[in-house]
Amino acid sequence: MFEGVKERFKHKNIERFLRKLFPFDESHNALLATEVIRLCTIIREEYRNEFPEIPFLVSEAQRIQRPQVSANLHDIVISISNNKNLGVHYLPAFLSSNLLLTSYDGNKFDQYKALTFLSVARLSFIGTHQSKIEAICNDVRLFANGKRETMAAYLPDIEQLNFHQLVEAFKTLVDEENEDRPPNQVVDKLNHYRRPYESTLNYLDGYSRNVTGSEFKKSGRLEQGELKTLDDDGEEGLFELTQFNEGPKSTSHSWQKEDHHGESSRTTSIVSSYTHNQPSYAAGALHARAIQARIEKRDMSLACDIDSATIYEIGALVRYCMEQISTNSNTLMAAKLLLVMLFSGSTYTQAKKLKSKRSSHRKLVGFCRKHRLPSQKQRAELLPLLKKTSEEFWLPLPQIVCQSLSSLTFKGVEETELKGLLSYINKRHVTHLTLRKVTSYLRQKLSHENVESTIIALLTGEPINTIPAVFYLQLSDGYLLQTYNRYLDFLSHLTPAPSALTLFDEAPSPSSLGSPLFIETDVLSSLFSHLQSKLNSKQPKDECFHNNITIYTQLILAIASGYRPVTGWFGKITHLSLQTGDYWISDKESGIGDNSRVIKLPDITIKILDNYLSYCKRRVLQLANTQPELSLEYKRLLTGETHLFFYLRESQYEPCTPSNYTFFIDSVFPLQANWARHHARSLLTAKGVDTSVINAWMGHMNQSKRSFHEFSTLTRQHMVTISHILNEHLLDIGVEATYD
Repeated sequence: MFEGVKERFKHKNIERFLRKLFPFDESHNALLATEVIRLCTIIREEYRNEFPEIPFLVSEAQRIQRPQVSANLHDIVISISNNKNLGVHYLPAFLSSNLLLTSYDGNKFDQYKALTFLSVARLSFIGTHQSKIEAICNDVRLFANGKRETMAAYLPDIEQLNFHQLVEAFKTLVDEENEDRPPNQVVDKLNHYRRPYESTLNYLDGYSRNVTGSEFKKSGRLEQGELKTLDDDGEEGLFELTQFNEGPKSTSHSWQKEDHHGESSRTTSIVSSYTHNQPSYAAGALHARAIQARIEKRDMSLACDIDSATIYEIGALVRYCMEQISTNSNTLMAAKLLLVMLFSGSTYTQAKKLKSKRSSHRKLVGFCRKHRLPSQKQRAELLPLLKKTSEEFWLPLPQIVCQSLSSLTFKGVEETELKGLLSYINKRHVTHLTLRKVTSYLRQKLSHENVESTIIALLTGEPINTIPAVFYLQLSDGYLLQTYNRYLDFLSHLTPAPSALTLFDEAPSPSSLGSPLFIETDVLSSLFSHLQSKLNSKQPKDECFHNNITIYTQLILAIASGYRPVTGWFGKITHLSLQTGDYWISDKESGIGDNSRVIKLPDITIKILDNYLSYCKRRVLQLANTQPELSLEYKRLLTGETHLFFYLRESQYEPCTPSNYTFFIDSVFPLQANWARHHARSLLTAKGVDTSVINAWMGHMNQSKRSFHEFSTLTRQHMVTISHILNEHLLDIGVEATYD
């Protein structure tokens, strides 16, 4: 009796699926049927054998199939979207979606689409899998539209795996114990594939659950900082809770969140003081504020700070530790740990958690640091355009420290032992050393040498989320090693043996770190040469010519200005002066107050903009009678009523938004929209431009303050210097202001 009921419900499930699959008129259903047959035909043999449902699906589609009609499959999803029925007709919307971006691998997409359709069919026959089906249909449709760029880089290669291996690959990706686990936002998208594929493979029954809206959701994140103390006794400490604004969660590209890192909207400081005995609340608040101010001042590593470690103190520390190591005393391990803290800028807890770097003979030679950025994960189709960068680097430790040391865990060495050692040095040499001074000396020394803050952050292992500049920077670990060696060489000269701290068993091989979006000169030269040839081959009245000259001008302006991709990208004509080259940029209005900046455009960029505007003036006259509405758009652009750029698609106006830019640039240079900011920051850093000047040009913050604030010493001349560097770079990559 039970089996009969089960079979009856399965039959109803099949009928329900077919009604959802073919819900339209005869012509549209025929197009969907043709697509079903195509997907069942192209699916790889390794997957075909897993689906006995294929003959049934093909036979049902053949019943509905009709002779070829003039309508296009993509018209179906457009019609569904225009009628706001994507939530109802998600299955035919998914089936009628094809890749819009030509830079994607079409064969891989077709395989995923075919596997998804067959999985949806089986899960529909089983029943109670509605949420999984809807989620994967919507996700594949959005992937086809280019709205899953971040996730695309993580998708397993379906052409190299069978169904069992594919499911295992997805399970490994989302595993919480996976060291290379993607960001949580990407994991959520990958689970939209993993769950239905896994249920399909194992013929799993679905389940239902009740969902309530009681979950608290808030855009942003709350981070807690480390406990900072004025001294090692910890009687007066500062603990910070900082809320970082992450921007909207609906973003489809990881680069849209890069600029939100490091810029806090609210910070709460909690000060603890065991010596506090003021009876009034007001006095206690003033006391807490004074402690906070002292800690903030100390963290700035100012040369005038009387609490900073002196060269005499550090020299006494290094000489004593070297003496303990050479005599093999009872405090040998404590002395080595103090030196590791001094070399790496790590606290006691951090130093004991450092990852060891070992030679081919398993001998300890240094310590490792991770430096993983979202931009480092790119889909395979883009890798030929990019330079491979490492996600980890290591720094060597001197032979005298590594000798007889099996790891950096320093088991048995307690913090009290280190404090006792420092206390002995203080009494013997009349110094005031503390563990905090030992830990912070690397930052202090490099700050006084005006070393870039991002380099210091990498050497000391600071979290990258607190430093926006790190997301845009590509640099060689050779530069890190050079800075690190210079620091150790300085410390060596404080000892009786000047080379004792610069002798290593092994040195790192040179590699690149950070953002892969610092594009090689020959790649950019080929890009602009290709665009110039396209401009020369098209008629100025051609729609393609308009889009090509728009993209050409935008790419150059992106490199020359560092403008963030936003709606109305590059502003209006009233925001710039072709006479002076001044360019007012307001591309981040999410913060409080005026976040705008004024930069100086390179000379070649001004000429290219002038050519673009001359083209727009000609189009106003050429279209005045034939296409008056389009002529008006050019006129409004020239008067500053609308933004500086727009696109044309089938003679229709398309505003300048990041999503439209992605569509039109895809066949030319399909990198993420803000690649030019990565490129420019890395270029200016390589040219030796000061960090504060680059921050001002890019619109980043310095010590929680906007550039050109009331205490800033920056001038317009700094922007002129950057303009000259970028002008030279644009000329080097073959940028020209003429197209014929």
